[in-house]
Amino acid sequence: PSSWFLTALTCIGGFFFIYLSLPIILKGNASNSWNKTTGYIKSLEVSEYYDYESGSYYDIDISVIYNVKGKEYKTSRFFIGSGSIGSWSGHICSSRKEVEKIKKYFPVHSYTNVYYNPENHSDSVLMPGIMWSNLILLLFGILSFGIGISCVIVDSRSIISKS
Repeated sequence: PSSWFLTALTCIGGFFFIYLSLPIILKGNASNSWNKTTGYIKSLEVSEYYDYESGSYYDIDISVIYNVKGKEYKTSRFFIGSGSIGSWSGHICSSRKEVEKIKKYFPVHSYTNVYYNPENHSDSVLMPGIMWSNLILLLFGILSFGIGISCVIVDSRSIISKS
């Protein structure tokens, strides 16, 4: 009985990770064919936070203004899967070196490419494509779901062989 609970929990958890990551991966892949325009980097702010377990980490918030067909839009999203979630406003970095690399790549008061959804011009990113972190979530979900289903099959076979 307790093994069925763990099996169900594993399947549900795996499905949850698949459910969360798959739309992000599909949209990230679609962003590779989005229209491109030039945007003005208005600001880039870095906030440093400290966690006792993992040490310092950095939240990077960027503001880029771009125009499509004479209408002005703003993006703060580096890639599909980043953006405003609670107090997290942009992109999380774990090292100061990564922060400096981003600051060098996106200097304030300069121009950069912005990739926008042709069906919704306010839906945009600075880096199109699929990010590896989203693929890891999907892989974890598939593995968890697969392990859960395998346990169901093994448990079912053992119940059938006992009868």
